[in-house]
Amino acid sequence: MRQRGFLFISIASAMFGLGTVLAKILGEAFNPFFVSWLSLLCGGMLVSACQLARRKPLLPRLTRSSWIDLLLLASIGTAMPLLCVVEGMAQASAITGNFLLQAQGPAAIILAMLFLREKMVWKQIAGIALLIIGSLLVIVRDLHGPLQIQGGQGDLLVLLAAVGLGFSYIPSKRLAKYGDALQIILLRLFVGSLLILPFVPFQTYILLVPLTIALIGWLALYIVSSFGLGYLFQQMGLERLQAWESAALMQTLPLFGTAFALLILHESLTPLQIVGGCIVLLGGLLVI
Repeated sequence: MRQRGFLFISIASAMFGLGTVLAKILGEAFNPFFVSWLSLLCGGMLVSACQLARRKPLLPRLTRSSWIDLLLLASIGTAMPLLCVVEGMAQASAITGNFLLQAQGPAAIILAMLFLREKMVWKQIAGIALLIIGSLLVIVRDLHGPLQIQGGQGDLLVLLAAVGLGFSYIPSKRLAKYGDALQIILLRLFVGSLLILPFVPFQTYILLVPLTIALIGWLALYIVSSFGLGYLFQQMGLERLQAWESAALMQTLPLFGTAFALLILHESLTPLQIVGGCIVLLGGLLVI
């Protein structure tokens, strides 16, 4: 059971890593409110189709408190981080942005200990420390240069998104007992899209560049990977693992994101970032 949980979270990490690279491409081409709303809406439709194919009920039975958790998950844990990622990644390096998203791990772990009363042993604490150290090396890029983050507002938006994503583990874990993964994801995506929809008509522009077939393809891949498969595997993993374990395993996201950034965007990688990536891997093994 736990092995499947580790596998599901790893697949989700890969899907979200790809999504950060695609978010950079789409953020440079579309208005962030439009692409975020469309992605959540279409993702919800995909999940609904899967649920109907399984002949399962679309909606779970939620209590009043669980509806509050759902609203928190859809707003602070989904809509807000998505807007920040799309806007922030368009202004930042995809590799640096991926590793800045690692802040979701420590944020989720602290919140899980506070609200879910989860506990860790010293090996997990050491692993998390290595994850943070490795990510800092990737952000710095070169010890001979100035120790500062160059992305400016874009990096700040990505960090804000990371905190929101870290928070999302708390209501997600609480909601896992009220329905299956598809039901929770369906509501998460649809409610998130509804929260963004009122802002879409007030945007002065939708498309920043000429629309091409390639751009439509990237958008379709983004929706399927990040809002179909990604959220599905993440929720399935949360059903089998503690929230802090899931959050710690998601620290591998920058490794996948970096690989996709190298392949798709042809961004450069410094030796210090390679060392940092190896440290991240070691920290992840200790956590597991």
